[in-house]
Amino acid sequence: MRILPLPRPVAGSALTLGLAILLSAASGAVEGRFDAFRWRHIGPVGNRVSAVYGIPGDPNTYYFGAASGGVFKTTDGGVHWTPVFDDQPVLSVGAIAVSTADPNVVWVGTGEAHIRSNVSLGNGVY
Repeated sequence: MRILPLPRPVAGSALTLGLAILLSAASGAVEGRFDAFRWRHIGPVGNRVSAVYGIPGDPNTYYFGAASGGVFKTTDGGVHWTPVFDDQPVLSVGAIAVSTADPNVVWVGTGEAHIRSNVSLGNGVY
């Protein structure tokens, strides 16, 4: 049996040249692509998140519980938020769960697990 040495790669081979062209074209195509985007806050302004729940199978619907009070719902992936807990006599929200049988049934655990000086205690589950 005879063992032959592997051929050494040539620096200017077609593969190397092709990869170089592809990479330079890709970097040029990405440049400037995100210029139209602007930084923005998502979610209700002024609230610290203490609980989040997304609806399985629905990538656009989420519930957001705020440590400083309130539960908010989005159905468009976070572009717009609607308050859904303002009628309740409690501020801090610490947990959210949604029924798997009916996504319109939402349980809200009040109070926050990480008590801070600016957060009120809860008073049960709604």
